[in-house]
Amino acid sequence: MRYTTEGLVQIESSEDGGQAKICQSFPITTGHSDDENGMFIILQSWDEDTVHTDLNLLVGKKVKITIEVIE
Repeated sequence: MRYTTEGLVQIESSEDGGQAKICQSFPITTGHSDDENGMFIILQSWDEDTVHTDLNLLVGKKVKITIEVIE
């Protein structure tokens, strides 16, 4: 089983004085999804120095996120 979603990485909010950066959610469409039910992925970064070097490399880029069951 495999679920895939794509989207643009955009920072939606920050918390804890900028140590946490939370991006917009990425919806995952399944056979059971509808307007009220479904799954989604939230990309979040934690950096005590508030630099977020790795996340900043993704901001503004289109990404594909895949969840794959391996057992």
